[in-house]
Amino acid sequence: MVVNPGKFNKVVKLQRLNNSKKNRGFAGEESWETIKTFRCCIETEESKSIRTAYKYGAVVNLDYKIITTRYFEDIRHEDRIIINNKPFEIEIINNVEEANVQLRIWVKGCRV
Repeated sequence: MVVNPGKFNKVVKLQRLNNSKKNRGFAGEESWETIKTFRCCIETEESKSIRTAYKYGAVVNLDYKIITTRYFEDIRHEDRIIINNKPFEIEIINNVEEANVQLRIWVKGCRV
């Protein structure tokens, strides 16, 4: 699968939770540290796009996106991705065609 490199026009951050920075066992924003900054293409998943759900005692809108980027190994499901200063949870990590060329990452963010 060949992709025009000009398509990767967005810059996002990959963050990982640092357990040593937890405050009394709870993870706050200061507990996350940036592992990698990378270029990617961001698409909206049309089948889910934005869904409304009841979460944490409030009605929230779940925002689903698909990120396509060059392959790299240092990514885990526990990490999160920051897009435009908004955190997104990683749902699926797909090594496209198992060729170690591209990653497709499905992410979910929530807006209260």
